[in-house]
Amino acid sequence: MAAFGHTAAMEHLLRVGGAGLGLGALTNALARAGVLGPEGPLSTAQVFAACGGIGFHYAVLGEGAGARVLVDGLAPGVSSRASASLDAAAALGAEVRHLSDPLELGPSLAAGASVVLWADRASLPYDPMPRGYERSMGMLLGIVGFDAEADEFLVDDRAALPLPVDTARLLLPFTQAPGGPTVATLRAAAPVERLPEVLLQRVVEGLAAHLDGPLGNRGTVGIRSLARRIRDPGHDHGWRRIFGRNLAMFHAHAALYRFVEEGVGPGLGRPLFGDSLAELGVLLGRKDLQRQGDRWREIGAGWTAVANAALPDGVESFGAARRTFINRTALFYRDGLDASRELAAAKEQLGGLAREVGGRFPMESSALALLHGALADGLVALAHQEEAAGRELLGLCAR
Repeated sequence: MAAFGHTAAMEHLLRVGGAGLGLGALTNALARAGVLGPEGPLSTAQVFAACGGIGFHYAVLGEGAGARVLVDGLAPGVSSRASASLDAAAALGAEVRHLSDPLELGPSLAAGASVVLWADRASLPYDPMPRGYERSMGMLLGIVGFDAEADEFLVDDRAALPLPVDTARLLLPFTQAPGGPTVATLRAAAPVERLPEVLLQRVVEGLAAHLDGPLGNRGTVGIRSLARRIRDPGHDHGWRRIFGRNLAMFHAHAALYRFVEEGVGPGLGRPLFGDSLAELGVLLGRKDLQRQGDRWREIGAGWTAVANAALPDGVESFGAARRTFINRTALFYRDGLDASRELAAAKEQLGGLAREVGGRFPMESSALALLHGALADGLVALAHQEEAAGRELLGLCAR
């Protein structure tokens, strides 16, 4: 095996896995590039802060039976492009070099470069999503090596082991990436002066946009808007109107669960936001920021509760889907493609549940309305909590 970039001296830098939506991959790529923070390698929480922290963005892709829900909890939102992640890398002290030709990827790895690739989340061959999401979700991957004999790249994406992906199968998510294909190398530039202050400012800017976003499907306004769409069957974009009591509704509930719990991290990334504030509080000597961290972790627990309620145990097929998602995610994170057989079985189980729901929806109209009312109540409460906690945090940062 000729694995470019895999030298003994670099083994301690070849950490893979971690947070989703490219955050873990970016954190690991910065470590491989030698980019350091005030106390050594950058933490995921610090990289999360550089990306702007939290946000909220809701969208529906497609129509009719093919309609799909999309939720994003990061500051850049659903419309994120590779530039958002690479701008964050530059803010942390990385020099970013775009590769004009993907054929440069192999030689760059051979030269020991830290390489990242912008990909379409829904087209990844090792972690499939339902049809309808293609070309809508961009995500950063780390490329940590290349096996010339097998013609396979080693990909860093959430799992604790590198994921072998042959060149042909990596081409599709690369070419379908929203905003266009992007490959770049990172290397350490000059250390950023007063980095904790820079990161706190980026968090403040992201949070301000979250609280005051002008679009109805973004920020805390978007959370309340989603609650109305779920609760009100007469809403032009209400869930019961556009999804009906059929397979599309099942996919909507499953999506709400997956994007909250399997996006950047559980609880729509709010616990990770709490970690960011706590770490910045330590670096800046501010206990008030550390206390804010605890508050956002509690909000994250509220998001997890809403996600779980979207796939309740009281509805057998919905609860079974949630348990399958939990087991599949744990397997993938721990074992990567070493768990291929189990991951395939989970995929088949989810397909069977979808066929079951498509044949006969498991909830009466009245029960579905009650469930939607409870989900909407939870979302409204979370919007209120995020507004209160966010205003308090902005006030502290303005001092």
